[in-house]
Amino acid sequence: MNNKKLIHIVVAAFVIAASAVPAFADVAADPRLVVILEGQNLQGYPSTVPDLDGDGIDDDAFCFDGNLTDAKTNKVIGTGTECLSATAEGLNVATTTLHFPSGSITARGKITVWPVQWDPSMNPDIDPSVGLVTGYFPGPGTNNIIASSGRFAGRTGRMRLSGAALDFGDGTANLNCLFIIDLD
Repeated sequence: MNNKKLIHIVVAAFVIAASAVPAFADVAADPRLVVILEGQNLQGYPSTVPDLDGDGIDDDAFCFDGNLTDAKTNKVIGTGTECLSATAEGLNVATTTLHFPSGSITARGKITVWPVQWDPSMNPDIDPSVGLVTGYFPGPGTNNIIASSGRFAGRTGRMRLSGAALDFGDGTANLNCLFIIDLD
């Protein structure tokens, strides 16, 4: 075998191996992850989340599970759980756990949930099924990651949520929530 043919085989093997690397292969090189938690007609369920009020007891929440999609490749790469709670002060809190194949990240934020107030006839490019917009936005230099495991174990940082939902009022919802995670 001549050297030129050997080089082509090595390069081809490298390209094939590199293309098989899953999304988020090297969070050290790119500590920003962008994912979408989505699903249609998701059935919500009561559950608990890690302590919200400092009494050491897990708190009640209402949760939805959906697919986790890599925003860059549009491929499903895991699952996610979005849990909503209310504090005694009346604040709405979301606890989000994103389950990647190699680990998970859980973050929490004070969330806004606001009814959509646009006129679909005036905004034809907007999905008319969206009834709520939602989000939480941690400040620069803060850490709202409350737990992590696997390849993310011990990591801190910020997870931001910008989402849209349709709540059917019967415990089901459609979700399309964009998460931007900046790991320290």
